[in-house]
Amino acid sequence: DRFPKIDMQNGFIGDHYPLCEDFPDKMFLKKGATFRLLGSSSLPELIEDDEEFDKDQTIKRLTLNTTSDLYSALCREESGKCQFAAEVVLDSTYDCHDQECYVDTLRVVEVIPGIYYEY
Repeated sequence: DRFPKIDMQNGFIGDHYPLCEDFPDKMFLKKGATFRLLGSSSLPELIEDDEEFDKDQTIKRLTLNTTSDLYSALCREESGKCQFAAEVVLDSTYDCHDQECYVDTLRVVEVIPGIYYEY
């Protein structure tokens, strides 16, 4: 933080919390990773993004491959159709697949065209 805020114990707000760069690689594939259904909006709700990002086609968005373990966890396919849960917590650590292997972290992932989850 360029302008750190002092807390009530003469420390700083956020002290003792790890930086994003300190997290292990591919945290979004680790057991316990939580994904929230955004529906048709690609804008994250827990992080503030400019509303223009939702329609900006130049912004890269990760679309999951249907053979991905993460896709299977988020899609929860039944009778050939995805059954999307409002929240999905990974019950095990998954191996990366395809484009997931080239991503350090992500905020929003597209499961099928027009359906997004926030990590």
